[in-house]
Amino acid sequence: MPELPFIVLSTTLFFGILYHVVKAAVRNGIGEAHALRENPNAGTEPFTDGAISQTTCLHCGEDYDMDYPRCPHCKQ
Repeated sequence: MPELPFIVLSTTLFFGILYHVVKAAVRNGIGEAHALRENPNAGTEPFTDGAISQTTCLHCGEDYDMDYPRCPHCKQ
């Protein structure tokens, strides 16, 4: 049974490393949750240019604003 101490040592080392990795991940997650609670808009960029997204008409190929119910060029 000379390999038993090696198995115990390697298992202990593996779980020791795994413990520290999980601990760091949880700590970072908790820190991000606290930061988000203090500032809910953190990490998001505001919509600044005021432009409406464009889409391309399947019939005529012209671009138009997505808030139109149909293409203003060909009325399809």
